[in-house]
Amino acid sequence: MVYPTAGGDIHEVFVSVGGSWSHADLPRLAGAPPENDAFPVIAGFEWEAGGTKQVVYRPADVHTHELFVSVGGSWSHADLTQLAGAPQPDFASAYACFAWKAGSSKQVVYLTADGHIHELFVSVGGSWSHADLTQITGAPRPQPDTAFTGYEWKAGDSQQVVYRTEDGHIHELFASVGGSCSLADLTR
Repeated sequence: MVYPTAGGDIHEVFVSVGGSWSHADLPRLAGAPPENDAFPVIAGFEWEAGGTKQVVYRPADVHTHELFVSVGGSWSHADLTQLAGAPQPDFASAYACFAWKAGSSKQVVYLTADGHIHELFVSVGGSWSHADLTQITGAPRPQPDTAFTGYEWKAGDSQQVVYRTEDGHIHELFASVGGSCSLADLTR
């Protein structure tokens, strides 16, 4: 479990198989900037293909940062906004983060101030990239301050991002391995 504390620290409480509970201050271990404690935004997930677990967060620089570690390794840090050449997330945006096994990649999805849905992604051994999913698909903008989610669909070998638009419709952005991103209005 990861959680923010006053002062911008991100803590993890964990237990190893057959071990006892432990605690770690992740930014301190990775030499990373502290989380923005005025508006904490944190998401964590496992990336089986890369053999890591990661925590995505936003410090005071309003960039998207990642803390990550492999089994037996040390926590590391990366500024994903800088690595991918991506725009900054809207200050109020949450993150939807997930691993996509069929694509051997991990994704970080967020909203920007112009109402676009953006995705940061990387494959095993690759470099971080960026895509403006709203621009690629011509998707309608999300309802302001809307919740959204992103996930993989194993049976379909695809990834999905689902959100609500200003007209109250539920929309889905989806892509299969090797395919382009498409849009569906699930309310119709």
